Amino acid sequence: MFLIEDENILNEEEKNLISNTILGDNFPFYWNSFQAHGDSYPFFSHVLLNRNMNEANSPMFEFFYKILLKFCNKHSIQLKKIYRGSINLLYPIENIKIGTIHKDHYNFSHKQFILYLSNPNNGNTYLYNENKELIKTIEAKQFKAICFDGCNHAVGFPDKDRRVIAIFTFND
Repeated sequence: MFLIEDENILNEEEKNLISNTILGDNFPFYWNSFQAHGDSYPFFSHVLLNRNMNEANSPMFEFFYKILLKFCNKHSIQLKKIYRGSINLLYPIENIKIGTIHKDHYNFSHKQFILYLSNPNNGNTYLYNENKELIKTIEAKQFKAICFDGCNHAVGFPDKDRRVIAIFTFND
């Protein structure tokens, strides 16, 4: 399984912008009534790249795109096309610990990049094989970046506070 975890991708200026702007009280997030097809777990998102039109949807797109490029260059990953980009915000939901096991794209292979923007308690990422058996738990840690093949995965709901991530799917 392809998996990279990198806790040293951001500089202090990038960390400060995330802490003061994205995690501040004036950054816009928008309601979504489900996370994956077939579930009813709501969350908030801020679309960076419109997946239907393949165009930037946010002034923050360039900031996160540069971080994705920096990560790809550091780890010798060739980036050809981005399929989607978003900042997602999860909050505790009573009696829900783990979200729906799913793939972001079922019809084609892809890679998934996640940058943890907050430091959620139990907001881990869970990776599964094709039989939906757990193969890896990735601990959520603020400013940590991960990249993995577009396998089955699920999100851990935080026990308190919020889980905020930047996420891109792309081909390599």
